[in-house]
This record gives sequence, structure tokens and C-alpha cells, in this order.
Amino acid sequence: MIMSSTDRSVRQPKKTIAYEAALKDRGAPAVILVRPYLDENVGSCARAMLNFGLTDLRIIDPFCDHLTPMARARASGADNVLEGARVFRGLDEAVADLSEVIGTSARQRDMTVTIVSPEEAARLAVGTLANFAQGGARAGYMFGSERNGLTNEDLVYADRILQIPTNPAFSSLNLGQAVQICGYEYWKARARLGDGAYSYKESALSMAKGTRLATVGEVEGVWARVRELLDAAELNPDPHVRKGLYDRFQNWLLRSRPDVRDVNALHGAVSTLVSKHERLEGLKEALREGNARNRQQSTTPRRNKGKPGRGSGGVVGTEGDWRKRTDRERAPVEEEGGGEGWQEEEQAIQRGSGW
Repeated sequence: MIMSSTDRSVRQPKKTIAYEAALKDRGAPAVILVRPYLDENVGSCARAMLNFGLTDLRIIDPFCDHLTPMARARASGADNVLEGARVFRGLDEAVADLSEVIGTSARQRDMTVTIVSPEEAARLAVGTLANFAQGGARAGYMFGSERNGLTNEDLVYADRILQIPTNPAFSSLNLGQAVQICGYEYWKARARLGDGAYSYKESALSMAKGTRLATVGEVEGVWARVRELLDAAELNPDPHVRKGLYDRFQNWLLRSRPDVRDVNALHGAVSTLVSKHERLEGLKEALREGNARNRQQSTTPRRNKGKPGRGSGGVVGTEGDWRKRTDRERAPVEEEGGGEGWQEEEQAIQRGSGW
């Protein structure tokens, strides 16, 4: 969905509040971008940082301006992160106040290094919080340029190298994506500490207000009605197969953990089907009765006021009289006999007259 400039201005105060709240966490790790080339990538990094409560952006020897309209557009409201970024001439100055520097690279290096996963790197970053609370330093994530990544000279300042698991044949990540993955893992690690400002749930049930999970009895109640419908429809003539299918359906309903609204909706669907079925059966019965009356009327002999014909016993007229009957004279018989009476009468005439 494309957001208009008006929409961005409406959302801006909310992003500002998020930035000010994140600023209170002074122990959060810094994000260090070494020689970034594209301003839009820097903006994407700022957005990813604010997504996960990171605000300390440090830019080393950039080839671009991080405050361009393109960078702000890609930041999508995280302008405060861009405006608060600090630009350094050298990497040594940028990491001087950090105690744990975690470099990122997908390549194998000709050097002895400790490789860590994004999860382990997040635990290391969280581990520096206690040190920071005692007046010590904190951690920082270091990312290389879009073209070449971090050089071996850059990694001299790294205590460990973080490698994000990717397809070995296509391992290059966008700069903003890499920052987002690291920020996501840091957020989870903070949430596991029980910090109320960092919410994260491994597994939880989210429900709408005013509802609750249905009880086993409530689910069994609606299943009983469904089973009656299936019985009426003769789901399967084999009782053993039918029981196996019923067990599957019943287990599926129970393990799906429906709420009371789901159960009520299914009750409504069953009631609609039952009502439709009853009306349909009523129509079928009316049609059967109507057809029976039509057949009875069509087989009842009708006397002709003309002269008796050959072998007719006075029931029909002569052969010539029969041929002279018009469609208009047959019409009442057709209407009365439901479209079949006049044909049967013609057959009776043929048999009686020998025509």
C-alpha cells in the first residue's frame, strides 16, 4: 500500500515517541556502518534499528549523505535515528567506547576468528548490559560496505564474527536486512530477561476481546448435530468406515481449539442446512403427491359424446371423429392430465379402434 505524505505526517509523532523510548535504553548495542555507498541503504538500516529499539547509529567514512530525501524516505519515519547518527573518520575512533565488537561477514577469512550465530551474538550483546550498568562499556554490531563488506583490517577490531545462515550459493544480504536480523535477535534476547519494554512470546494464544475457547462439551454438542446430518446423508454404507471417519472429524474439531464464536457459527451453519433440507423434502413430497394425482387423472377414461366407434364400447368416437380432434380440444386434457393424459388417451383410441 502506498502511503501519502499526509499519512506519513500522521504517523510521525508515533515514531518520535518510539525513538524517545528507545533512547532510554543506553545499554543497547551500537550499529556501525563502515563505508556505506547508498543513502537509501542507510535509511533502511535506520528503520530496522528503530523496529527493535536501537538508536545509536555510527557511520564510518561514508560515500553518501545519510540525510538525503531518499535516505529519509527509506527510513519510513525513523528520521530521528538518521539525525542522531554520528560520522567518524576512522573505525578506531568509532569503537573506542565499546567493550564487545561483533563484526559481520559471510566469507571465510584467512585469520583465526570465533564465528557466532545471530542468536549467540545477541546473548553476548545482552551480556554487556550488566557491565554497562556498572559504568562499563557496551557492545556494537559492525557491518561492511555493500560492495566488499568488511576488510581484514576492519575485522582487527572485531572480537567475534557473526555469520547469518544463508544459501551458500547466494549468501549476500542487503545491508538493511542484515541489520534487521541482528536487531530481531537482540530484541528476543532482551525479552527473555523479563524486561517489560521488550515483549516477545515464543508461543501464545491471541484471542479477540469478548470471546474464549470453547469447552469440550460445547464442541461435542455441535459435533453431535453434524453427525446427525452425516447420518441422514448416509456418508458411507460401511459402519466401520463411517465410524473411522467420524472419529477423524471429531478429533479434528477438538484439536483445532475453536472459540465460542466458531462453535456458534457452526451451529448456525448446521441449522441452515437442516432448514434447507426440510424445505427440500417438503417440496419433493408435494411433487410426488402431484405426480400421483396426475397419473391417476390421466388413466381415467373420458366419455365422448359422439357416436361409438369400432370396438370402443362407446368410449370414443369413430376413427374419422378422432382424426378431426383439434389441438384446442386436446388442450384441456393436457392441462388436466399434466401433459400425459391426452397421449395415453390417443393410445387407448388406437387400441380400441384398431387404427
